[in-house]
Amino acid sequence: MTDQDAIRQLILRWAEAVHTGDLETVIADHDPQIVQFDVPPPYDGVRGIDAYRDTWPEFFEWQRQGAIFEITELDVTAGDNVAFAYALARCGKP
Repeated sequence: MTDQDAIRQLILRWAEAVHTGDLETVIADHDPQIVQFDVPPPYDGVRGIDAYRDTWPEFFEWQRQGAIFEITELDVTAGDNVAFAYALARCGKP
């Protein structure tokens, strides 16, 4: 498996966990010092794995009310020392 394939699988595993509401898998593989900036508040971001974990229950509740979360496009580039990925995701009510 290439690094590119491994990164793709990691992202798709995370996305599937978001889709199914599996909090432990959503937060797995994240650095304890994660910093996240997202569309919903808080607009100054969340810092640390505990704060990141705390953002998910409200999202999962919203999703249980009929919202959709799915990756529709994913591009991964991996080199010897760095990798990056970008994705388009559908996140909302049908």
